[in-house]
Amino acid sequence: MSMFGSRSAAVRFPRTSSIPIARRPAVIAMVALSVGCASGPPPAPYPHVSVMTVLAELDIFLNRDPYTQPPGRDLEGGNIFRVSLVRIQTLEELFGQEYDDVLLYSKGQCYERLSAWKEAADAFEAAARHGTSLADEAIRHGQAARRMSDLLDQATRGMTIEGFHLAALEKRLGEWLDEGPAWPYDSYIRMQIERALADRARWLFANRLVLEDGVRQALEVAERLV
Repeated sequence: MSMFGSRSAAVRFPRTSSIPIARRPAVIAMVALSVGCASGPPPAPYPHVSVMTVLAELDIFLNRDPYTQPPGRDLEGGNIFRVSLVRIQTLEELFGQEYDDVLLYSKGQCYERLSAWKEAADAFEAAARHGTSLADEAIRHGQAARRMSDLLDQATRGMTIEGFHLAALEKRLGEWLDEGPAWPYDSYIRMQIERALADRARWLFANRLVLEDGVRQALEVAERLV
C-alpha cells in the first residue's frame, strides 16, 4: 500500500434498505406494476446509484499512470476528468451532504489529473474536515497538492528576465522526487519537471540572440527533454 493508499476512486456503500424482508416482495411487485403502467419518463436513479456509476467510470482512468498514459476520454471524446468534475458537481447539487466527503475527495483526484493544484488541495482539505474514513487519505493528498501549488506559485512570483525561476523550480521538484514520493505524485512531479524544462527551452530559444551563449543553453535544455 502506498502512502496515498489505493489508486481507486473512493466509494462508500449505501445503507441497507429499511423495508422489512417479509414485505419486500409485495413492495417490489407494486413498484413493477406502477412502472409498467406509467407513461412518463423513468424515475431518476437513487443517489447512491448515481454516485457509484460516476465514480466507477472515473476509477478506471484513475488507475492509469498520468505520466506515461493519456488521461482517457468519455464516449463523446471529452477529457474524462473534466467530464467527471461536471458530473460530480451535478451530484452535489442534486443530493444532500451524505456523500460530500466522497464527492469532494473525487473532485480532488480529478483536479490533480488536470494539474489544478490549488483546487485539488482545497477539495481534499474540505473532504478531510468531514472526519470520515477518507480523512487520512484526503489529508495526505491535500498536503502534496498544496506543496505542488506553492512550488509553482513561488516560481511564478520569482520570475526573472534570465529565466532562473524555471531552473530553480526544476531543482526543487527534483529534490522532492529524490524523497521518494509514492504514486501518483512521483508521476505528477515528473510531469511538472518536464513542463518546466519545455518552458525553459522555449524561453531560451526566444531570447537566444540577446543572451550570452543562448543558443548553446537552449540546445542543452532541449536535449535533456529528448
